[in-house]
Formats: sequence, C-alpha cells, structure tokens
Amino acid sequence: MSDVFLSYSRKDSRSALAFAERLRDEGFSPWVDQTGIHGAEKWSAEIVDALEMAKVVILLVSQASNSSPHVHREIALASELEKHILPVEIEPVALSRELKYPLAGLHRLPIADLPSIVRSLEKLGVPQGERPEPAVPTFGKKDAREALMVLPFEDLSPNEDNSWFSDGLTGELIHALANIRSLRLIDRNTAMEYKGARGKTSDIARELDVRYFLEGQVRKFGTEIKISAELLDIETGDHIWNMSHKGSFSDIFDVQEEVAKKVVE
Repeated sequence: MSDVFLSYSRKDSRSALAFAERLRDEGFSPWVDQTGIHGAEKWSAEIVDALEMAKVVILLVSQASNSSPHVHREIALASELEKHILPVEIEPVALSRELKYPLAGLHRLPIADLPSIVRSLEKLGVPQGERPEPAVPTFGKKDAREALMVLPFEDLSPNEDNSWFSDGLTGELIHALANIRSLRLIDRNTAMEYKGARGKTSDIARELDVRYFLEGQVRKFGTEIKISAELLDIETGDHIWNMSHKGSFSDIFDVQEEVAKKVVE
C-alpha cells in the first residue's frame, strides 16, 4: 500500500490526477481512488484500508472538496486514525465546519509549490524513491467497459419539493445498472456531487473519463408523477434512447422500480 493518500473531490479530478503524476515524478506513490467505487462495502474495504496504511493524507482543498461528504468522511477517518494531514490548496477557501477542526493550525500549501510539498512529505516520514505496487489501476491502463454516469435527476415539479424522490430515483438507477458487468459505472457519491451543476456534460466527461450519460427529470402534478430519461453519447453528440413513465405518487416506490427496470432493459 502507499504511504500517501490523496483525498479530493471528483470535480477536481483533472487537477488531482495531474498532481498525483507530479508526485510520482518526485518518487512518491500516492493512492488515488479513480475506480468508480460504489456501495458502502467497497468503500470500507478499499478506502479505509488505504487510509490505515498511509503515513500522510494530502487533502486537495477547493470549493468542491470543502462541501464534499465523501471528502469529509475521509478526513474524519484520517483524523480518528491520527494520520498526518497535509492540506494543499487548489484555490483559497474558507473551510467548512467539517474541515475546520481536523485542519486547525495546519499550514496550507499552494498546489503549485511542489518543492515545499516534497519537503513537507519528507519531514512527515515519507521517503522518496520507493514505488510500491499501486492499489488501483495505473492511469495508462485502458478499461474495456463502457463508462456511464447517471446524472442526478432534476425535480421540475411546480413547487420543486420532490428532490428527495429524484435523488432516490438516481440511487435506484445506479444500483440497478451496477449489475451490468459491461459498464464502468460512476458511483452514487460522485454522481451526487454534480447535482445542480451547470457545467457542460462534455466538461464532466473529460473530468471523469465518461462517454455515456443518463439524465432525466421528475415532474409531480397533484397525485400524478411523470419521469423522463434519456441516454446521451457525449463523443458523438447522439441522443441514443429516451423514455417517459407516468404513475401515481401513492405507488412511488413501485414507480422507481419500474423506471429502473425500463432503463436496464
């Protein structure tokens, strides 16, 4: 396992992976989660093991990581394990409540100041030159599976008060699609970080190395609900498939299952 654990928001993937490569060039071997982890069991089996083995946890500080529940859990566990935490700023931010305590009194280094970061790692007992086998596939290794991301479904109800249902539907779809072995599916925690994101899907595709997106909307009128979804190919710009489903809000969980079944088929 690696001596350095890299904690970051998926929205900062491009910066994080470039930074990891720079650390490798300096002789370090950071552990980076880029496997599309989904489900609490896999999270605990892989990320917790990596945190326990690491000497130093580097947190890439940004607006995105500042509000990321995924990052908050990693840093909380690192603090509980009494790991050295090294904050590295992608951009200056006022820390959230979840990060203020574990980062209290720690000096934040700018991501561009690689010499200072290297010296800090050496002072914290991380040797240069050792290159253990990475715990995840190397960046150059191609995954033959099709990469798919379920974007958080939008709540377009008149009162916009059904986001709990649209979020639940997003999770149900990810859970159902995870059983298709030919897909490399982006996990729910990462997908939810893009809820309400106004950026172009092409930018998200580059950040997460994803070609296909499933997106949709939820509309509730009285006791009736309508769900629409479409599958997009970002590489070609094609709308591959779309569907709509109407049902009663009183049978809401049956509606979720029926929509998930249609999407999987």
